[in-house]
Amino acid sequence: MRNRSFVLPLVMFLVITACAPATAPGAGPMDEGGQQVRPSQTLRMVIRQEPGSIAGTILSPTGISTGTQRRIFNAGLALEGGDGTYRPYLAESLPQLNTDSWKILPDGRMETTYRLRQDIVWHDGTPITAEDFAFARSVYRNTSFGVSGSFPHTVMDDVTAPDPHTVVITWREAYPRATELDQQRFAPLPRHILEAVYDQERADLENHSFWTTEFVSAGPYQLDRWEPGAFIEGKAFDRHVLGRPQIDRVELTWSADFNANLARLLAGEADMPADDSIRVEQGLVLEREWAAQNAGTVQYRPHLPRFVQVQHRAEFADPQAVRDVRVRQALAHAIDKGVINDTLFDGKGITSDSLIYPTVDYSAIVERAVPRYPFDIRRTEQLMSEAGYAKDAGGFWASPTEGRLNFEARNIQSAQNDAERSIIADGWRRAGFETSEDVFTTAQSREGEPLGTFRSLSITSAAAEPEGLKLDDYRTQAISRPETRWFGQNRGGWSNPEYDRVATAWLTSLDPAQRGELAGQTVAILMTDLGLIPLHFNPGVIAQAAKFTGISVTAPSADPSWNIHEWKSR
Repeated sequence: MRNRSFVLPLVMFLVITACAPATAPGAGPMDEGGQQVRPSQTLRMVIRQEPGSIAGTILSPTGISTGTQRRIFNAGLALEGGDGTYRPYLAESLPQLNTDSWKILPDGRMETTYRLRQDIVWHDGTPITAEDFAFARSVYRNTSFGVSGSFPHTVMDDVTAPDPHTVVITWREAYPRATELDQQRFAPLPRHILEAVYDQERADLENHSFWTTEFVSAGPYQLDRWEPGAFIEGKAFDRHVLGRPQIDRVELTWSADFNANLARLLAGEADMPADDSIRVEQGLVLEREWAAQNAGTVQYRPHLPRFVQVQHRAEFADPQAVRDVRVRQALAHAIDKGVINDTLFDGKGITSDSLIYPTVDYSAIVERAVPRYPFDIRRTEQLMSEAGYAKDAGGFWASPTEGRLNFEARNIQSAQNDAERSIIADGWRRAGFETSEDVFTTAQSREGEPLGTFRSLSITSAAAEPEGLKLDDYRTQAISRPETRWFGQNRGGWSNPEYDRVATAWLTSLDPAQRGELAGQTVAILMTDLGLIPLHFNPGVIAQAAKFTGISVTAPSADPSWNIHEWKSR
């Protein structure tokens, strides 16, 4: 059994509740017809920070999870269910390959057609039409916004509206995920509100109040009130296309302090953590305390891929040695992933050499293809010696030309992230790598530039895709850089022409069997060159107070709030 190097604090809370006499049957308020009025219910969620936008498809980069806050207020053509499959949402049905709804054109391009449901409307009551999707495409393709360089926008050629209820998308090449255009990938935008703003204030569009206090979309809840710095309130959208939500209101509050969020849940001031606002340490306390009182349920699942971004760009890399694959391999062999899992996650995490979910159909193909980097200090020393480095008098690796190598390990600031960084950095120091430690502040996590110009190593998570790691994020075109306003998850600037070729083939193959083989090749290239150093899947905590029911999620990538319109209060 491993010895733990860190003792995580557990905070005990004393919750005092007052008992009040039960209300007699029939004593509640009555409507004009003499029927008892159902009390209004509010679902109170706590997230990590105040959103910069609650749009479905965001224009600006963000360094933290935002899936639930975006799901609550938005709708797309499709919706990812709790089992990871996609179903129609604003569309009547999803395209089917080799039918009139999904055509491969003679020149290799592709065309998909989506028929919109009847009587769908925006939160302000204005009908949603195909023109709203065509207008959204004109915004998302604007290279002033970083989203233009991400999938599916890089492969969309045009979006047209032959009639108010028909959306036709022409693709530059085959794209197998044309049935997965949910609110995060391709949310429509209300042309009747934004078109004039876009024409007149294009350069400052991202800062317009539409994205925050004046937001209008088509999700289960519509924005009712936003008190900056305090809370966001939404009310059930009566004309939501999948039915009015059964819970009348939602409230979002925020704190970057996981223990503060735990305290609010234990005190009954919040009903549910969302968007990674508590971690496993807090989840274990919440599980124990709620179970003792039958106050709620807590479950865990493998969720966000976690890894070490490496700075590959010469203009930012310090030391330059980090750009040598042998040094990266040596660093990988000096990470004890088991200690991280035991210490931070109570063994509930899943360590990984591929960052592909073990639940996908082709996971066995991927696992056979990827190299392994087990904890092995002797292999670290061998690799460093092969690379031409030797330990100095202080026992740290040094270069004949650069002197002692000093690496910097960074992470987005939080208690769990900081503890994880300390475990990794301590292991590196024990292996002879002089390592300083620093953080990205909450403010920096909202900005792409600091996240992309770190000097050595950045310990981070990525958004969850159905396969796990979003493989297209590590192609050359996805590098975070000034030209994209620092949008893009390839923040270390890794570039590999063979990876670009194979990843593009994977992204455009419509053959499921071929896609599995290509996925294996793609991941093998990434992990052999260590464009990033894989760690584990960050365990996600899904918790819900007992007075609410309805969470139904099994897929690692699915957002727990996918069916929030069906949740009920007891």
